[in-house]
Amino acid sequence: MNKSIIIILFVITFLSVSINIFGQTTVFLNNKKVDLINKVYLNFARIDSCFYVKDGSIKKEFHILTKGQKFNYFTLSYILKQYTGISNSKSPVLFKINGRIIEDTTNVQIDDTYPIYVKTVNLSNVKYISRKMRNFTIVRINLGTKEKEPDIYIKGNQELIDKIK
Repeated sequence: MNKSIIIILFVITFLSVSINIFGQTTVFLNNKKVDLINKVYLNFARIDSCFYVKDGSIKKEFHILTKGQKFNYFTLSYILKQYTGISNSKSPVLFKINGRIIEDTTNVQIDDTYPIYVKTVNLSNVKYISRKMRNFTIVRINLGTKEKEPDIYIKGNQELIDKIK
């Protein structure tokens, strides 16, 4: 992994801890205020530069500039429609991005350069939950760092499989 990406990851990790503890650091993405922890999923490979501004002990700002200066993103409703064909109005949907439950779906932005992998789980056949809960759909969104290679499955006798390996 590139040294600059490791440094940026470290800075953003430090920043997220700082935001959670102090709540006083404001994050800007291309000079626009964003919630990098809960609302914006930025592909780190897209970061061109970043810097930290501290004005006294009160005002703290973390600025991130992306390559190309334009941050294009997908919304959750776009991903839902494009990748699953589910309409938000049909049934209640619970979103999970990289294993984390999204508590508020308004203004969630996912960098359009991420490889996006979406799986849906319908709870209609789950018997141990109440009938009202069975119309929920869980949408799992995994953001990759690179495109996945297609899985290859070989079915046959073990001797043949061992020869191929």
